[in-house]
Amino acid sequence: MFTHFLHELHSPLALATNCAERIRLAVGDNPKIYKLVVDLQVALRMTKQAASRFEITVNQNKVIRSFKQLMTPTQIDEIVRSCMEDTAYIHSAEKRNISCRIDSTSFSSIPQFFADSNLLRQAIYNLIDNAYKYSSTGSQINISARSDSIRIFLITTNHGLVFSADDAAYAANRGWRGGEARLICNGSGLGLWMVSKIAEAHDGNLVIIPTDSEGLNRVTLSWAVR
Repeated sequence: MFTHFLHELHSPLALATNCAERIRLAVGDNPKIYKLVVDLQVALRMTKQAASRFEITVNQNKVIRSFKQLMTPTQIDEIVRSCMEDTAYIHSAEKRNISCRIDSTSFSSIPQFFADSNLLRQAIYNLIDNAYKYSSTGSQINISARSDSIRIFLITTNHGLVFSADDAAYAANRGWRGGEARLICNGSGLGLWMVSKIAEAHDGNLVIIPTDSEGLNRVTLSWAVR
């Protein structure tokens, strides 16, 4: 019930956000109306953040309680674009000028598959949100996909927080946060753990590679083709 409610909440929030932005651009030099619209945008962003936190809590509880999956036909590029839009909006207030790019060509060959789309969306949201949190100011997050006859792979790359071998080995453990991550922002250490558990429930896994010599971080989420 909660998951259905949250899913339906996304569309009106997105519509209200777009309307507020169009009004802001249309009011011109009227300072009073401009301030009202900016305040509205802040309120919408806070509402979206609260909805996202609630959704994470609901899905986290499902993971902890060894959830029963609800398998439905799923299209991966739609989920990824939705998560990109949500994370970009939430992190826009930080003014760190981080962009997120999807390799559309790589997604064109990914077939429709069966998955628990709400949980898979949570896993992808966590991945992209994590990339935003720990990317360098002015950098770009890249998202691509590939598949074989057995699995689908979603790959995120970014420059920012340096992942040591220990970080890469333990990052998916519940409650784990690396020393450098603790200095950058607050967190619970549950985000990548949730991603890993959701992947395992879909007969996949989460692979985190230590930062390479060029400072590139690569994280791969996979799940079975069904």
